[in-house]
Amino acid sequence: MHYTSTAPTSSPAPLSAVLRREKVKEARGSEQEARSKRTEEGQFLMNQRFQPYKRRKAPPPLELRFAMRSLGHSSVTDIDFEDIVEGKHIFERGLSTLSPNVIKMAYRAQLATKQCILSRINTTLAELDATEKRSDFLRAVKEEHEKELSVVSEELQCVKDVVVGQGIDIDDHIAFSHAVYAEELVALTMSDMQLHQLSMIQGRQMVFGGDNDKSSSSSDVSTSDSSEVDPTDLDRYDDVKYDE
Repeated sequence: MHYTSTAPTSSPAPLSAVLRREKVKEARGSEQEARSKRTEEGQFLMNQRFQPYKRRKAPPPLELRFAMRSLGHSSVTDIDFEDIVEGKHIFERGLSTLSPNVIKMAYRAQLATKQCILSRINTTLAELDATEKRSDFLRAVKEEHEKELSVVSEELQCVKDVVVGQGIDIDDHIAFSHAVYAEELVALTMSDMQLHQLSMIQGRQMVFGGDNDKSSSSSDVSTSDSSEVDPTDLDRYDDVKYDE
């Protein structure tokens, strides 16, 4: 008698277990969907909460952007002579959209910028004067040293370090100061041009707009300009003589 062996077969899972697994999968899917929804809602609320104002749908007019770009710049600037001359009408149209009071504030701001430039020019001139005097001192020391000055070299070097106190070559320092001075003169001229354009806008608004602050505006312009350097008299800076 022959016996045949058959491979054991697993019985199918009960129907209740299959339903249980399906319910678990469905619960996990709904949980992930709810988590994703909560994340989206949280991000939306964060964006709403930390947005202090509504974003502009369009940039301000080109003329006003040019005017704002032109104001407030000093020595290191991306506005040059061509921008001021060729963009004069754009500059004026941009500022003409503002109220007379704001125009007055723009003029005062530009006047303060010019005062800063004048202060830097005076400082640069003073630094040039001091540097050239230190240079004269070094030449005098060299001449006396060549005549066998009765001072040891270490003491002489100490005196030079105290009086001169330059970390770079003094001639290079003088050249650098002259370059800074020339740059400040350019900035001063440009500031004068912008002040003139602002004053023209103020004058037109007072004539055609019937500004109530006519008298105060005119007095501000006159008193401010009375203490200023004539913009056509910049040659006086080039003729400065240093005291011997």
